[in-house]
Amino acid sequence: MADIAHYDVKLFPFMRPRGPHTPITESYVSIPPALVITDNEGALWTLGFDQGEWRTGEFEFDVVRNGRKTGEHACRIEFRAGRVRIFGTAGWRVWNGKTFI
Repeated sequence: MADIAHYDVKLFPFMRPRGPHTPITESYVSIPPALVITDNEGALWTLGFDQGEWRTGEFEFDVVRNGRKTGEHACRIEFRAGRVRIFGTAGWRVWNGKTFI
């Protein structure tokens, strides 16, 4: 995963992991309506502010992990069965630890 850019976590503190005792998000949580998801590795996921395509009938925004842009856009991020997945113009894709496939 190329380090494309990042958000200033001082301006957006909700994008920063909260420490060693951050609870893992329950399975079957989706952004939106949730603001953030914490995965099994303690990484914090959210949607950013850069708007992408509008082909699925929903607006897509950049996918952010620990305040860093992943280079992907999606209208939904979900945490299901211990895996982070996104939905956008390319359909459903799953995080493999480095990128979405």
